[in-house]
Amino acid sequence: MGGHIHNCCNFDARPEGYEYGLYASEKVNGKKIRWTSRWSCVRVRAETDLMGINIFAAPHNIGEDGLFLELSINDVLLDRVHFLESGWKPLHYYVSSFKGKEITLKTKVSQTFNPYRLGLSRDIRKNREQGVAVSPVTFLRIMPLDGVGFYDWESCEREKRKIMVKKGSGAH
Repeated sequence: MGGHIHNCCNFDARPEGYEYGLYASEKVNGKKIRWTSRWSCVRVRAETDLMGINIFAAPHNIGEDGLFLELSINDVLLDRVHFLESGWKPLHYYVSSFKGKEITLKTKVSQTFNPYRLGLSRDIRKNREQGVAVSPVTFLRIMPLDGVGFYDWESCEREKRKIMVKKGSGAH
């Protein structure tokens, strides 16, 4: 399937707004989201040089080693996000080299889950493999309060102090 997704997401001749691997929009707790399959792609215009996207990992998709999500722009790895527990992660990236251009944003998750088969839904339309839930991609005009390029504060159990973990992403 990896080769199939690569061919479907070859966007050179595809218009802005083309997408692959995203299910229909849903509202969850008042937020508009879309579930991805194992792979997803969307073509958007980078309106500014600050891109934002919120990602939700469901508890049913967090394995023993967590869940890994890879984000790439135009086939260049942007970030590899590791979810150790369920929840939302707001992600922001500085993408100055793409400002004003059409970009292809791809996601890939390490594992999926099927809500219908797990008994989480009786809706037959949920008999599908889901990766993560994503908000619409946004392009910001103002820097996020927490900045760009740093994860949230974390507590280190052994040392009982706060540490800041810098992202080692390939952001442009």
